[in-house]
Amino acid sequence: MDRTMKYLKRLIFGGLLSLMPISALAGQQPVVLVELFTSQGCSSCPPADVLLQKLSKSPDVLPLALHVDYWDYIGWKDVFADPAFTKRQKDYAKSHRAKSIYTPQAVINGAQGIVGSDQMALMKSIMQEHENLARIELDASFDGSGWRLDFINKDPNLRGKVEVLFVSYMDQADVKITTGENAGQTLRYVNIVTDITSLGAKVLGGDWKSFAKFPKNGHYAVILQASETGRVVAAYAVK
Repeated sequence: MDRTMKYLKRLIFGGLLSLMPISALAGQQPVVLVELFTSQGCSSCPPADVLLQKLSKSPDVLPLALHVDYWDYIGWKDVFADPAFTKRQKDYAKSHRAKSIYTPQAVINGAQGIVGSDQMALMKSIMQEHENLARIELDASFDGSGWRLDFINKDPNLRGKVEVLFVSYMDQADVKITTGENAGQTLRYVNIVTDITSLGAKVLGGDWKSFAKFPKNGHYAVILQASETGRVVAAYAVK
């Protein structure tokens, strides 16, 4: 069994505890972001949606489902679709110099775009991008009016400008599809993004704080995304 297959078993089925050395743990460590651009009106998307469910069981990956709206015309309107997510996928296509967008597409750390149901390609990309994560820890706490986010930069040589994104998502939902390409199926979705809010830009080079005015009860994530390239340097599930 090669290294990729061993990693795959640990990551999806074995509940991999962490790829970081235990001695290095202090604040919350960054994980690899997997954004799945999917649609309830796409007949080839359900296998990718199932794979995202498996990834959601790993603490080393932040899998998020972004439902796009450009398949709504073929017979079923995706109840989670948002044109803002279609625009985000188009922005990735532009930065990757891709000629078109499609579903299901998985974008890993903003840097690599692959077919979202290609399990082996996805695992290889996650392995590669794990090595590129910035050494920035996050301490998140709720103070009664919102989330205080303390970022601790462990790499004094880290430079560049990032946008701090605060993501709201639904944990899980089952949807009965009655028309369109997936008619007659009841499909399960996980980590369904409902909103992406910018908390502003930050020039890297030290510790910093941000604040997100969102209620305590919810599922949230934080993404640090390079302003010029779109590469994700760190991502975290808010805990």
